[in-house]
Amino acid sequence: DDIKTINDLAEHLRDTNDMLGERYDLLKAEVELRERRLRAEEKSRLYDRIAREIAPQLNRVDELIKQSREHPNEANALLSQVCVISAYIKRRANLILLGEEKAAISAKELESCLWESLDNLRLCGVITYLDRRCDGQAAVEQIVALYDWFEDVTETLQSKLSAMMVTAECTGGVLRLRIQAGCKQVVNDPPVFTLAGGTVACEVQEEDLIIEATMKEG
Repeated sequence: DDIKTINDLAEHLRDTNDMLGERYDLLKAEVELRERRLRAEEKSRLYDRIAREIAPQLNRVDELIKQSREHPNEANALLSQVCVISAYIKRRANLILLGEEKAAISAKELESCLWESLDNLRLCGVITYLDRRCDGQAAVEQIVALYDWFEDVTETLQSKLSAMMVTAECTGGVLRLRIQAGCKQVVNDPPVFTLAGGTVACEVQEEDLIIEATMKEG
């Protein structure tokens, strides 16, 4: 029998298959390129957000490093301050990444943040202690706001501190942070601290400042 027609059809199918294979490879490469571009854009967005939200601390670190070069005799003290701020930068960036994944996280993340900051504060000759009772989960925004507040208190009082005892508590969606700041001399004019979305109370006890912050759910 004459099978020329069958051979022609088979050849046509092979050509079509090759053409479709090339198109598939091209489409696959385009998809992979698009995915890489989206991942790069997402990383860039996250890095920009992190840099934007910790910009004051980054600028402060640059300033302290510059001062340490200009004043070698004070370099150890200045670089100790850099360590304290760097601990905040590290933990704050981690909170941003966690917040990208979920709205609520383990309240123990606040413990970890406070612990690392206090651990580095010891490099400045400050006696520190952390008592924590953080159970369950808390909104990332709550933890971020309270940790930002803690950093503000720490940076404001750092040059005056001799000791800092912190109590962190999270129960029923309410976050509480109590700071007993031992100062090197009597505090006559205590600084004013505010917490967006929360309340702050400050009391002077001779050379100690008792500062309490409360943030309720929502």
